[in-house]
Amino acid sequence: MYNKKLKKLLATLLATAMVFGCCATAFASGTDPDPSGTDPSQQQSDPQNNNDSGSGTDNSGSGSSTTPATPGGSGGAVSEGTPEGHVDKFVTTMVLPTVDANTFKYIVDPEKLIEETGGAKYTGMTFPAAATDTHVYFKTGDTTYANTTNTFYAVNKGTKPVTLTVKVKAVSSADASKDLGLATGNTSADLVDSAGKSLLYLALNVGSDSANKTVLTLAEQTVTKTIAGSANYETTYNSQTSKYEYTEKDKAENTLGNSWNAIAINLTGAVGDKSIAADATSPSVSVTWSWAEAAADATVTEGAATTVTEYTDDTGATSYLTAAEATAKLAELSSSSSGSGTDNSGSGTDNSGSGTDTSGSGTTPAPDPTPVLPDISPNVLTATGLNITIQNGGTVSTIKNNSNGVTLTNGQQYSISGTTITFKPGMVSNNANGTTLTITFSDGTTRTLTVQK
Repeated sequence: MYNKKLKKLLATLLATAMVFGCCATAFASGTDPDPSGTDPSQQQSDPQNNNDSGSGTDNSGSGSSTTPATPGGSGGAVSEGTPEGHVDKFVTTMVLPTVDANTFKYIVDPEKLIEETGGAKYTGMTFPAAATDTHVYFKTGDTTYANTTNTFYAVNKGTKPVTLTVKVKAVSSADASKDLGLATGNTSADLVDSAGKSLLYLALNVGSDSANKTVLTLAEQTVTKTIAGSANYETTYNSQTSKYEYTEKDKAENTLGNSWNAIAINLTGAVGDKSIAADATSPSVSVTWSWAEAAADATVTEGAATTVTEYTDDTGATSYLTAAEATAKLAELSSSSSGSGTDNSGSGTDNSGSGTDTSGSGTTPAPDPTPVLPDISPNVLTATGLNITIQNGGTVSTIKNNSNGVTLTNGQQYSISGTTITFKPGMVSNNANGTTLTITFSDGTTRTLTVQK
């Protein structure tokens, strides 16, 4: 009996132990719920981190998870840069006066023979008024004489300051003993020497300071003046050469040319009123000038003290006018323009509302014929072909060098005779092959001439 109860107890204990063993196994292999509350059955598995049975690696229960890699990539480019180009904006150009042996030629009349005879020897000529006459005469026009020469201008047509150097002296004649002596001033006392003989006063004015003239002696004297540049240039694009250029600005419609800084030059004279020998002579005048780009430390002495306006007439001749002369020239051109043509205002027959209506009938007037424009032949300039023929009756106004923007000067770089333009050889030798010149006619027509080497 006892054994039977013992067996029944052991069977019960064994059954209980088996139940607890099964429960322990189930708890060990289970998965803890996600603290976040997410159902583990809804989570996606990472195939790379999946615990494959038999792989040898057991990550279960490790407490760590692997974050998926962030998608990425790379790229880029290498692009070139191209400089647009370069334009030299420093222009150095000087226009010197055109002179000859007659420019400073003079007549000296200490005995006042011209005044006392009313200029009988010089029919049709005008001389200074007696009250201000100094009796040294320079021819200043076709019919005029004055005690001072015309004023000539050395014009800075560049952007940089330039220095003008003028050298002047009196030159003795072949027999210097017969020459009038030279005075050091122009007062009455200065014009007569201690022996009572007349002295000759000659003085050169260079620049705006006319009070400090250079009185001529037999020794050469040097005068230097530095003049400022101008801002009359602009950057342009030349479609013919496919290059940027720094060229002179075109003048505005109905105006004269550009205004430039300049240095004025003239010579004045006077003589004493004492009689002279019948075989008396007088010295000659020598004036020379040159220019160069001003030194970096040079002081500008002229600035814009003298400004002249460029004017080119219908013949192509260029001159430089003072402010007063420019104003007078503009008034002259304006008067010439407004005074031409026919003014029918307030006159004629008023046919409004009367007469015969010919609309839609009659003969249509023939259109005006195509105008014949000025032209040139040939259109190339060579070392052996410096003559260019003007065709169709054109009148040249200006010729411009497109390589540097400089307007050429008639009488210096070229001359015109009838219908022929003759260029100086330097226009070919000093310019690059392919350089173009623009010839503008008085009617506005332009033609291009190309330097060919």
